[in-house]
Amino acid sequence: MQTLPRLFAAIAAGAMSFSAANAATGAPSDPVAAQASAIRDRFVTAIRNCGAAPSFVPPVVVDSHADIVSYSYTDRSVHLTRWADLPPPFKVFIAAWAAQGTMGLRPEDMFREIFNDFLVAHELGHYLAHLSGRAQTLDPTDAETEANRIALAFLALDPTERERLPTRYANFTNALFKLPDPVPSGLNAREYLARNYAMVARNGLAHGWYQGRFMKEAWEKRRERNFCGWVKANPPNASSKVKEKR
Repeated sequence: MQTLPRLFAAIAAGAMSFSAANAATGAPSDPVAAQASAIRDRFVTAIRNCGAAPSFVPPVVVDSHADIVSYSYTDRSVHLTRWADLPPPFKVFIAAWAAQGTMGLRPEDMFREIFNDFLVAHELGHYLAHLSGRAQTLDPTDAETEANRIALAFLALDPTERERLPTRYANFTNALFKLPDPVPSGLNAREYLARNYAMVARNGLAHGWYQGRFMKEAWEKRRERNFCGWVKANPPNASSKVKEKR
């Protein structure tokens, strides 16, 4: 089996391509859309339970694109990908990730755990920052780390989810922590990312290393602020309009 670094490099070199025939859908009958919509609904309810009123609720769109899972500031939607639509090289990569995971998941289940479930809460963290208008004020490091911290605080609201978090965190990060540091010697990781964000986003090795770093920082700080604390730090406003950053 190929190593994760080699697979990341293959993906960065252009292995990720999706057929234009993949139909976008947000229909409740789509299990991916239904699961993400349920997470979205709990997230919005949690915001309201903190005494805030979101100015909009993001639609869930399953359109299987190269970002795999994302929140778009342009169409204000959460976008997801189906396992069946993944190019074969990415399925091989997921198999390698699953082999180094801590939950004993099959590749398809690993993909669903991370990209159709765990990271949906992360993308909703970006949504919360968008609601407040703060999203455009954050550099990439703060934006990604804060989205992780919001996600962990949200998931911890449910006792069952809170109990599962250490296992899910380890499953997500175990392989990422083994990736090589992409930051040139003598340079600051935050500044390097801010200056080279587009390049890092296209480089699977570098992007994976940063994602592991962001999640580690969020995990270490998870007890510093609860979910309502994050809502208070991101009070929804009426416009919630920021330019596309991702």
